[in-house]
Amino acid sequence: MRTAGGRRIDTVLVWAVFCLFAAAALTALSVGSEIYRRTSAATRENAQEQLCLTFLRTKLKGADAAGRVTLGDFMGSPALFIREEIDGANYLTILYCHDGWTRELFAQEGLELAPNDGMKIAQADALALEPAGENLLCIKAGSQRMYIALRGRVGEEP
Repeated sequence: MRTAGGRRIDTVLVWAVFCLFAAAALTALSVGSEIYRRTSAATRENAQEQLCLTFLRTKLKGADAAGRVTLGDFMGSPALFIREEIDGANYLTILYCHDGWTRELFAQEGLELAPNDGMKIAQADALALEPAGENLLCIKAGSQRMYIALRGRVGEEP
């Protein structure tokens, strides 16, 4: 036969085990959600960097001819310049990073341009462009690096 005090102790023990289990479950959920948040953010950043590099590679391969691709500076940011002639007029495609975005700007050569004029392509904090040889270009976006071999020589903007 049980006394009223014994039932009270049983009830307290059941509640203590329940609270301990609930605290452990909430801690596991909290840790799991933080891991998911970090993984998701890293995946998003990686995807943006990959998109940036893929876009630049596609543009460069499409413009791969002698003298068309040059490296230079556009309003304080490293930039790729792709020159082309359309109906007798000279045009520039400028690929650069500004305000946290990789941007593309297509305009007739000689026009006054501003960094915000370019179309946003992919989020990127910075873009590093370096010649890695006569026909080799190294592009770094975030933590990813890519080398592109061009048929034409990579020139420097005067």
